[in-house]
Amino acid sequence: MSDWEQRPAIFPGEWVEDDMVTGQLTEGSIEQEIKNVGADKGPRLTPDNIDAMIGKEHYWRVADTTTIVCCLELTNGFTVIGKAACVDKRNFNEKIGRKIAFDSAREKIWELEGYRLRVETHAQEMYFQKMESIVKDDRQLDLGY
Repeated sequence: MSDWEQRPAIFPGEWVEDDMVTGQLTEGSIEQEIKNVGADKGPRLTPDNIDAMIGKEHYWRVADTTTIVCCLELTNGFTVIGKAACVDKRNFNEKIGRKIAFDSAREKIWELEGYRLRVETHAQEMYFQKMESIVKDDRQLDLGY
């Protein structure tokens, strides 16, 4: 039994594995499952949101190593860095290294944007709580004549 099959079910229904080589879920299948279970009602990020933030990609191979560095320049000018390295130079493949370094940098965008979105939603929640409190206070004053 694979590691994946041993994990307990988290969501109702069955996951559809899109990547039969690695047995890992892809973003597409995760997004579909989120929609299937109705977990897409509130503010959230999607892979399309993240991809739309990437303006340019820059890659470097550190001289005489198997290390690839990816710098993603976001549309707002901020940059995130990802890297990949191979233990044995005989296993090195630059195309694979670029993909891993890109994914590493892209994952950081998820974290940063998740934090930003939570700050925004928290500010909205606090604003609405304050407004409810003001309205409640006004109603109490009106009833006091």
